[in-house]
Amino acid sequence: MHDATKQIDTILKPYLEVIGSDIGYINHTKRMLLYALELQDLDDVQKEKFIIALSFHDLGIWTEQSFDYLDPSVCLAQKYLKEHDKMEYKKDVVSMINLHHKLTPIKDNDLAELFRKVDMIDVYWGAVSFGIDKKKMKEIKKAFPNNSFHLTLMKWFGKRLLTKPWSPMPMLKW
Repeated sequence: MHDATKQIDTILKPYLEVIGSDIGYINHTKRMLLYALELQDLDDVQKEKFIIALSFHDLGIWTEQSFDYLDPSVCLAQKYLKEHDKMEYKKDVVSMINLHHKLTPIKDNDLAELFRKVDMIDVYWGAVSFGIDKKKMKEIKKAFPNNSFHLTLMKWFGKRLLTKPWSPMPMLKW
């Protein structure tokens, strides 16, 4: 559907064993990318930052087997940036990952705000669209199906709720 989605596959290739058969996460990242491209024109650098942040934003769930995954996800992204001589992207990539579950708009980083919006679009399965055409959204979902991604999130939420009921969703921020 879009060449940029192949970059996500390349970045996530070393983590396929840890992700296992749960390709729902990979499809989640690809849907988010395509939603972002529907909402805003991104130059090549912005797109690269976005793709890097997408690839790692929830990955800590699988690498750490934890629903408290933001810090591990940031560490994985920073490792990637260092290994690929892209540390100049650190501020934006870290902001996108750390703030993607912020409940209120991000006022000082347009890229992080776009990231927050497209994650919200996908997590709410299109109930919130921020203006993306419903037909286009349906096309994107068909190209990159859910593959139980939301069910996986619910399982992790349930596990977290049972083990740390005082902090069921540690990734949420105001």
